[in-house]
Amino acid sequence: MQGTQTTGLICAALAAACFGSIPPLAGVAYANGVNPITVIAFRAGMGLAGGLLLTVLLKRSFTVPKAAWPAVLGTTLGLFLISFCYMYAISLIPVSLAVLVLYTFPFMILISDSVINRRRPGLPLIMAIVVAFSGLSLALGTTLAELDWRGVALMLVAAIGAVLSMMFGARAGRHIGIIRLTVWTHMIAVPAFLVAVPQFGGFALPQADPGWWSLAAIGVFYIAAVLALFAAVSIADPVPAAIILHLEPLVTIAAAMFLLSESLTGTQYLGAALIIVAVLSVTRQTSAVKP
Repeated sequence: MQGTQTTGLICAALAAACFGSIPPLAGVAYANGVNPITVIAFRAGMGLAGGLLLTVLLKRSFTVPKAAWPAVLGTTLGLFLISFCYMYAISLIPVSLAVLVLYTFPFMILISDSVINRRRPGLPLIMAIVVAFSGLSLALGTTLAELDWRGVALMLVAAIGAVLSMMFGARAGRHIGIIRLTVWTHMIAVPAFLVAVPQFGGFALPQADPGWWSLAAIGVFYIAAVLALFAAVSIADPVPAAIILHLEPLVTIAAAMFLLSESLTGTQYLGAALIIVAVLSVTRQTSAVKP
């Protein structure tokens, strides 16, 4: 049990690192003529291509048992809600506020897990979520000056999507494996994204080499992130895994400092430190679990 949980949290940290690397790379792509819907459609296509390639190379089955379809569809719906609600919300509210509202999903997972499994969450776990969320607010430098309830509502829906993708993804991953889950979630999502492309400005391809290599890097990081996330939720408890995912914005900030020459304030450093404290606390709690 202890070893399994630790492996799951390592996978969650890997997913956070890979997902967190995507926004700064997307910033490079946008600066070279690419638009958001192109990035979203491209990474979904890469997710499908990567899953199919792994299925063929590892000689895995494509078949999904009938009993697994509700979980697969629930996972797909969750990923779809995150992508589209986030993309539209950032046209209404600042990105930092959108990310902060999205990260209410660990609280939602804590409540869902408690109700489904009929167990009361421990105080250390609750405190870890509160500390991580507080740290995230400081690290993002979020303000409410440009609050638009529509953007907040969309990001709350995106947070629900994150809950669906983790809770249903855990069930589907255990049933059919993470590679087959990756294939089918993207097999369903890609056509939906392609239909939506004309509604969000159509495809916009890179106008210079940096745009192309950033798109390629986004595809690689996305495949790794999805596989790591599905692995994490399949073998680790959902609440600690959700807290570990708070590392994602930290990776984004660090990558932005490197790729986009951004700098941090003292308050943001404090926020980052709080997130790290929360993550270390969860890791320690997991290590203390008796096998």
